[in-house]
Amino acid sequence: VIILIETLKHSARKEQNHTFYKAISEALPKVVNPGDQFKIVAFSLKNGKEDILKDVSTEFTDNYSKLISDLNAHETPTNSFTNKQASNIYGAIIEAVNQLDELDSNFPKSIFLLSEERHNKEIINVRESAIDLAKDKGVVINSIKYNRHLYETHSDPSLAIKTYGLNKILTKSSGNLDAVN
Repeated sequence: VIILIETLKHSARKEQNHTFYKAISEALPKVVNPGDQFKIVAFSLKNGKEDILKDVSTEFTDNYSKLISDLNAHETPTNSFTNKQASNIYGAIIEAVNQLDELDSNFPKSIFLLSEERHNKEIINVRESAIDLAKDKGVVINSIKYNRHLYETHSDPSLAIKTYGLNKILTKSSGNLDAVN
């Protein structure tokens, strides 16, 4: 399982980032079982020729304490690729599917995508490529979409629906940018 977290440093994303980190920290002890293989990666926009994905944890593991420690230690840099309101969701999915495909495991492979699903309109044409690649490699995408209080909803449920995953929409927050929803 790759947990794919959208981490943008835009001021409007403070609550989202805080909520995602808290939710992952609380969920990992409940969902990671001995022998599982989990990895956490963050994404925003592609930084030149670098990969979109930035490792939060460096390897696949069943040690949820290490995953939580790595998550707590992770800091997304502030730069022109992370301070936007949109990210490269589809490019991140393509990279994550390729990482899972390279993983030597007989386990079912899946992605948990935590995102506002506000995608960069310049890269929308890549969506079908990401979905086709995931289906071809047998990777299920489970999308956990974030909604902000009194804010336009962005959604691309096709990622989960077309790969037989789940689409879970969190309830709207109170609007308190320092509180976890």
